[in-house]
Amino acid sequence: MPLPKITFRLSVALQEALSDHVRQHGRQVSDVIRAALETYLGLRPTAGPTTSPASPTLSDAVRDLAARLTALGSDLSDLTTRVDHLEAQAPIAAVVRPGRTTGPTESPTGSPTAVRRKNALPLATLQAIAAARQRHPQLTHRAFAQHLFETGIYRSQGRGGGEAPASSSLIYRWLDEARAAGLLPPRPAPPADEASTA
Repeated sequence: MPLPKITFRLSVALQEALSDHVRQHGRQVSDVIRAALETYLGLRPTAGPTTSPASPTLSDAVRDLAARLTALGSDLSDLTTRVDHLEAQAPIAAVVRPGRTTGPTESPTGSPTAVRRKNALPLATLQAIAAARQRHPQLTHRAFAQHLFETGIYRSQGRGGGEAPASSSLIYRWLDEARAAGLLPPRPAPPADEASTA
């Protein structure tokens, strides 16, 4: 009767440590995980499947697979960083795009609405960010991102896979999107130059 199998996810750091251990000791990944679980649960070690020492093919395959998984985890981390960087540099004008109507449409509350981009924040999250900004208009973008993180309104994913505050550029974009959606008052106009009014 075949043994039951389980699937689970590992962090990049844990995957790298597991790959190093397998590479150094020449063991199979499943044997290492089984031994760790037996130790953690206080069970007697079970006999795993044996392989002939004269046939290193399986060990080499496992070692190669572990190395590929490590490289894949590193590539995924790099891709996440690049996406965050590109999202932060996207033009603010692309946040809200005009609809096909000839003029602004009216919502049930009478405020103009705009078509939001497909990958925009959920409207409920944007409304919560706008409400928090109205309560704390004096905070810098970085301090406001920290406030959103601490209150659980928005938490971004950091480079290491953990939670982190949003970047200042994302806060700037979201506040502009909230203004365009009528959730925040318009940005005040800069003061006129005294020389030009003279």
